[in-house]
Amino acid sequence: MVLNDGKHEITEAVETLPLQPVQNLTDFYAVEELFEKLLHTWNAKLPGYEFISKTLLQELLIAIMQNIKMQNPNYAASLRVEKGIQ
Repeated sequence: MVLNDGKHEITEAVETLPLQPVQNLTDFYAVEELFEKLLHTWNAKLPGYEFISKTLLQELLIAIMQNIKMQNPNYAASLRVEKGIQ
């Protein structure tokens, strides 16, 4: 369903994310952290969890897209060192 000139229309075209069926993430730490946050928020079912979960899901998708665009193997190593320091 799309909004076109103030009218709703049903179309057959489906817009999908520009992701390949299978891809490896070079830096999965940030993605994993966001996923765990999303999982804990959803399972806790505290007030506002639906809105927070929706926001975290959007952040997760953005992190995945950015990770795929960067594909920088040195970043993953530097992130491991940074996590070790903390």
